[in-house]
Amino acid sequence: MSNEVYRIPVLETNTDKRIVNQEHNASNYNAVKISEEHFKAMVEYYGGKPFIKYEIISVREKHSEFRKAVPLMPVSLSLLLCLVNVLAPGVGTLLAGMTIICGCKTEHKSRVKAILYNILASILQLVLAPVVIGWVWSIMWGITFVNISITKELQEPILVAPL
Repeated sequence: MSNEVYRIPVLETNTDKRIVNQEHNASNYNAVKISEEHFKAMVEYYGGKPFIKYEIISVREKHSEFRKAVPLMPVSLSLLLCLVNVLAPGVGTLLAGMTIICGCKTEHKSRVKAILYNILASILQLVLAPVVIGWVWSIMWGITFVNISITKELQEPILVAPL
């Protein structure tokens, strides 16, 4: 008998029952090595439905136009602007937009478009701050600055778009 890797729900063995099914969540799917005999028992248990092998090669997130405008800044600058956004909603976002002029990269094809989206976001954060929505948005934006700086620093750089 050969051991093969199949994409199956997480299972636990029990002396009374061969297979005990758990909840079917995406997080419950793991690649495991099982014997051919065990695999046949699982196919019987699941009503003869075949199992399919899957491998995730890459994940590409789709971001909104506002999110694409967030610049990739040095970690220290992103931490400072995050703090500014917490204390003065919208101001950190406006300053982050100005870093695009200084050469920070964004996911937008046009730097001007990215700057305008940052200015719009900062104005909306400032206007909506008294209603608390703008303040929360500003804090989340500051956290996004830091997250992008930390994660993108380790990945390949984004190309700088021409003006």
